[in-house]
Amino acid sequence: MNAFTRIFCGAIAGLATSAVAAAIILNTPLANLAAENLGFTQITLGYYLTCLCLCIAMLVVSPAARKQAKLMLLFAIAVIMVVQVGFQSLIESPYSSGEPLDAVKDMLSELMSLVTKVYMYAMPALVTTMYALIAVGAEEARNEAEKSLMPSKD
Repeated sequence: MNAFTRIFCGAIAGLATSAVAAAIILNTPLANLAAENLGFTQITLGYYLTCLCLCIAMLVVSPAARKQAKLMLLFAIAVIMVVQVGFQSLIESPYSSGEPLDAVKDMLSELMSLVTKVYMYAMPALVTTMYALIAVGAEEARNEAEKSLMPSKD
């Protein structure tokens, strides 16, 4: 399969998978509730899905990136973290008794929200960058290997 065909197939696979992920995320009430509580907008969802699409495209295009396919689990972990924040907000009591344990619970809830926000914004870019570096590095190594196998014209 030539490079253009691999790139085209990668783009189609990435778009299809992102469409499925968007349908799942948008139709999950806990994810919608959590996104609202965390302040995630449609732009955040677009960013997440764009990075997911690019990663899948690089997995299809680059055999070297496929060796690191397990990193795609980080995208699922992000969705699980967001859903967990939504679930947490469902079981929270709106009334506070002023107990010290309530303060600790509130602090842990805020910490989970902060960790989820940082993870949701940083992880997709880091994974996409890593796949891009792996794919480009492997392509450069392949080009160097091809040049070294060609006889010189001297």
